[in-house]
Amino acid sequence: MSTILRVRGWVISSSVIEPVKLWCDEQPKYKLQLQPEYPIFEEIENRIERLQDEHKKETEFFGNNEYKKQPTYKERVIDGCLICTESLHPPKRFDLDEVQLDDQLIGTFVNTVGHLKIHESSGDVYLSSHIVERASNPCDLFDPVAEKIRHN
Repeated sequence: MSTILRVRGWVISSSVIEPVKLWCDEQPKYKLQLQPEYPIFEEIENRIERLQDEHKKETEFFGNNEYKKQPTYKERVIDGCLICTESLHPPKRFDLDEVQLDDQLIGTFVNTVGHLKIHESSGDVYLSSHIVERASNPCDLFDPVAEKIRHN
């Protein structure tokens, strides 16, 4: 199953330049939270279900019948109305050369590409981010004043 996932949206929080390490993390992680352009939550949840089902079949094949689906993707991939990514490796950044601090990314419309992955032993699902690049925002050229004049 292809687990590659592309998400376009506005950056809500970022640690793609300087990774963060929580008390429960073994290594610092590069994280990104996006308000997606389109509500793709159902599509992501369906892909997670298929990934978990495949993982369950693999673990049962190798004799581990104690597999239990982990609902942690609700916090790790979909957090309310946000899409969250995390990675142990820094994502490649394109067209973001002027960005020196993570706070400078907040509000930026970006495209991120990564993979849905499942932790072999715990069954936790997470979304990695391999590429983060500035995206062309369809609202950038929208001028509400010009639209009102044009329609009158």
